Amino acid sequence: MKGTCNHQDHAGVGFAVPDSLHVWRLERLKAMGSNAYRSTHHSPSPAILDACDRMGILMIDETRQMSSNAEGLGQLERMVRQGRNHPSIILWSIGNEEIHRGTETGARIAETMKRKVYELDGTRPVTEAFNGKFGEGASRVLDVMGCNYYLDAIDPYHAAHPAMPIIGTETGSTVMTRGEYARDDKAGFVPAYDREFPKWATTAEKWWSFYDARPFLSGDSYGPGSTIAASLRRSNAGPRMSRTSARWTCAGSRRTIITIIARGGAGSRCCTCSRTGIGRGARASRSWCGCTAIARRSS
Repeated sequence: MKGTCNHQDHAGVGFAVPDSLHVWRLERLKAMGSNAYRSTHHSPSPAILDACDRMGILMIDETRQMSSNAEGLGQLERMVRQGRNHPSIILWSIGNEEIHRGTETGARIAETMKRKVYELDGTRPVTEAFNGKFGEGASRVLDVMGCNYYLDAIDPYHAAHPAMPIIGTETGSTVMTRGEYARDDKAGFVPAYDREFPKWATTAEKWWSFYDARPFLSGDSYGPGSTIAASLRRSNAGPRMSRTSARWTCAGSRRTIITIIARGGAGSRCCTCSRTGIGRGARASRSWCGCTAIARRSS
């Protein structure tokens, strides 16, 4: 699986996303080679499920909260009833990075939620996205272990649980500003090289090479796939209005991250992209091979 994590909004549009925009985003994700879609962290629009069915895109359908109270189980039931007749859905996800994921309380909640899923649909396995604490708490209840980041913890987990299927539920989060090739903290720009990433993440080259080298990993989901409105936190270079870690801009323009991933990492690229020391005086131009070459602006 070569997937992406996709949130419920689109930068500049908001949460009431038209069906046609959902389809437009999926078409661009598929065009770059993606074959899977994780609905982070919500049950998806019916238009997304229909489009994934038509386009052959695999879906990880995720509920909003990991909870066994009436509201949480109600959300879970609505999600499963909505999606269980869609062939694109291959996994039900019962949570994402929940604070109680590695506790006995989390295990009991996961057991209740998994039992509810099986009552409604016994044809797909259950997963949950863990950021650390692999092997603890709710992880022993899952059918498929979902791993967010924490690459150093994956090999030890697999060694202790060799029969457990594992998938990368969220990886990457490399940040970059399209068309900028030098860091500018005042302007809030980060270079469009595979260099900048939050403290919990890695470069694209590192996570892609890591997952590609391990046959026991079923694939991964890069986060996020398309540009969304920024959460109220700062990027590496300051506050921002939209997420700079997405593969596509809100206008549908490719970010360098797509070329890096498509070519298997920075070391295998045929052009000078992300290897030169050219700064803000440079512009990006498309080369014959589809990679991004760098050229000086003419005066």
